[in-house]
Amino acid sequence: MTRRSATIALMFVVVSACGSGPGLAGSELPRTTATGIHLSVEVSEELLPLMGCHTSWYMSHDGEQPPPGACEKMTTVRRFVASGGSDEVEARIVGEPSLDTIYGMVVAGWGDGQDMTVAVVLPPPDATEIRMMDSSGSVLDRVVPGRGLVALSGMASDVVVEAVDGMGAVIAACSRRGVIIDDVVYACTLAPGITPPITTIP
Repeated sequence: MTRRSATIALMFVVVSACGSGPGLAGSELPRTTATGIHLSVEVSEELLPLMGCHTSWYMSHDGEQPPPGACEKMTTVRRFVASGGSDEVEARIVGEPSLDTIYGMVVAGWGDGQDMTVAVVLPPPDATEIRMMDSSGSVLDRVVPGRGLVALSGMASDVVVEAVDGMGAVIAACSRRGVIIDDVVYACTLAPGITPPITTIP
C-alpha cells in the first residue's frame, strides 16, 4: 500500500469512527452552523492593482510610468465572515478561484481567529458532503455542496476540510498543516490519477 492510499484509508477510518456530529445543511449563505457560528458573505467590485503591471509597463515603454487606470482592474472580492460569541473571522477571496487540476479540492481561503477558523473551498464535482473536522476527529461543520465555493467554520484552529462521496469515502482533504503524500507536503490531497510533481509549492 502506498503512503497516499494509506493516508486516504486512515482518513476514511477516522471519518467512519466519527460519523456523528452536526447535521447536514445546505451550503447557501447566510447560515448558522450547528455549533452556533453565523456564516455570511459580502460581495463587492473593487478597483485593484494588477500584479507586476507597473514593472512590465516601465520595462517595455522605455521607463515611462503607466497612465492612470492602465494597471488597475475591477475585480470581484468576496468576504466570507464567521462570527460566534466575541470572535469574528473572515476569509477574503479576490477574483475567481479555480480548481487546480493537481488537487482533488482547493482551498480558496483560510481565516483564523483566537478560537475559530473559517475555510472556503472549491470541492470536487463528485462530492456529496463537505465537512470540517478538528484534530480529535470531531465534526465541527458539514454541508451539502452547491455549485462553486463552500464555506465552513468551527471553534478550533487545527482543522481538516474533507470532501466525501456518496459511498461515505473521503475523496479529498485539505489541511492547514498540509497533506503528506510520498514525503512531500501538499495543500490538499492530489486528484485521482495525478503523478506527484517533483517540485511543488503548496
